[in-house]
Amino acid sequence: MERLKNIIGPMIKHRLINYQHEAIFTNFDILKTVLYNHIDTEEGLLRDKDNMKSDGHIDTTDQLQIHYEKHREFLQKVIELEKELYEHIKIYDYVHLHRL
Repeated sequence: MERLKNIIGPMIKHRLINYQHEAIFTNFDILKTVLYNHIDTEEGLLRDKDNMKSDGHIDTTDQLQIHYEKHREFLQKVIELEKELYEHIKIYDYVHLHRL
């Protein structure tokens, strides 16, 4: 009975860890989708606002460009974090968990 426990216990832990990894990547996918949608929506609103500016209003072109760039930088950081986690799992977790 103890031998069976020693075999099944690690298998259950391994499946749990795999499930957690999959859940993390699912959440990355959701986060990226929401970010893409948010960026498109906000940039669309800002372009519309910029197109409707009245005479005498300060030119915000440079500020908007910086804002757009910050969106892209933030999204790129999320993508890089996802890649880093994938590499971590590939290099460290699979190596240490293969015994399970």
